[in-house]
Amino acid sequence: MRRRRFLCRAFLSRARSSAALGAGLIALVTATLVGPAGPASGEPPAVRAELRPAVRPALRPVLGRVVAGFRAPLTRYGRGHLGVDFAARPGAAVRAVEAGTVEFAGRVGTARHVVVRDARGRRVSYSFLASIRVRIGARVRRGEAIGTTGGTGPHHGGGVLHLGLRIGDTYVDPMRLFVDPVGTPFGVHLVPYGPIRRF
Repeated sequence: MRRRRFLCRAFLSRARSSAALGAGLIALVTATLVGPAGPASGEPPAVRAELRPAVRPALRPVLGRVVAGFRAPLTRYGRGHLGVDFAARPGAAVRAVEAGTVEFAGRVGTARHVVVRDARGRRVSYSFLASIRVRIGARVRRGEAIGTTGGTGPHHGGGVLHLGLRIGDTYVDPMRLFVDPVGTPFGVHLVPYGPIRRF
């Protein structure tokens, strides 16, 4: 009986430690991928309102991992990275993250870009494309192919897709599109910590 009580106390202690570790891991990953849960520094209230989590997370435009994250410039014309770069082999299909209307499809300088305005008025840009499959004014479905990867541009080679997000004239971190309704980064899964022991 005494041994059973000792084992129960040990199990409960381990469960509390695992729960605390899991909560800490979620907070760390959320802060890393999508920024703080509270108001973002420098974002107008209207921008914060449009960044509230959607009913379902947006689709990833390509399957590759993020190789360069969003970096807001310290000043209006300062250096930064106004989007995220996903690794993508040249020729891969680029999918619309949400349904919307094509506002721009063409070249800026030597680089090809597509801009889609979604139902909430947010503009998502897909940059440095090798080809474009949509026209201005067209309605695109969520997941529809809008172009292919492999284009190049300033500071971007042919092995990435640059994804941008604008609300009004404000650029924000596009990774905030991939957040579920409770604010957890889409695709984050917790696994047991350490070996599972049976008592």
